[in-house]
Amino acid sequence: MRHVLIFCCTLLFLGGCKKDEPIKNVCNYLLQKGSADKSQLLGKWDFAAFAYTADGIDIKNERPITSCGFWTGAGSMIITDSGRVDCYYNNMFHFNYSLYNSNKITLTQAGSTKVNYMCQEVEINYALSNADCFVVKNQQLIIHYKEQNNRNILILNKSE
Repeated sequence: MRHVLIFCCTLLFLGGCKKDEPIKNVCNYLLQKGSADKSQLLGKWDFAAFAYTADGIDIKNERPITSCGFWTGAGSMIITDSGRVDCYYNNMFHFNYSLYNSNKITLTQAGSTKVNYMCQEVEINYALSNADCFVVKNQQLIIHYKEQNNRNILILNKSE
């Protein structure tokens, strides 16, 4: 009986070690698609779509981010060199970001007008608050975040 208990505990321990492995693999595969250079991250980005990837290789099920309320476009965000992200949709929300390792990113919300989030603002805010890694490829910023509603990718296009 004691051997069975030890065996089960060992399996639980070893199985728990691989919890973050799928996210790490997604981030590694995304990095192979483009660059995680900070200089390419800076500037104005327009919200384009939510999507899903199981592995970081294939991105599918894109759902466009549409205009809503007062905005004529789908909204945008500005990423500064000082570690700040300013998002504009119907409301404004602000984040502080940190970059580490190869393409890891964390965003911490620093403020918001938060006057009744409309349309896709809740999803945008969730994606940014739960961001894990990013890559820039062909004037597109791809942010991988903790999965919600079968979505785990936020896609933005470089603004002119």
